Amino acid sequence: MSYEPRGDTLASRAIAYVDTLPKGSEIATGALCTQLETTTALLIRALDPAVRAGAIFRRQKGGHILAAVLVAGRPREKGNTPEGG
Repeated sequence: MSYEPRGDTLASRAIAYVDTLPKGSEIATGALCTQLETTTALLIRALDPAVRAGAIFRRQKGGHILAAVLVAGRPREKGNTPEGG
């Protein structure tokens, strides 16, 4: 199952921004929110479908989301997870 966000949504803007980073890069949720001029709560909610589809990955520590991770250059398919993710 591939995933593409709809139109000009927060999810599409987030994925487009993360796609500009080098393969395997991570960006902290707060830093991504600053780039997109949004709140953490809105970003996390907007990315939930993308996370479920495997298009973007969240690292967690102690139950807290630390970063959104997209492995550039790989197909956006469910089950496609980065090492250690």
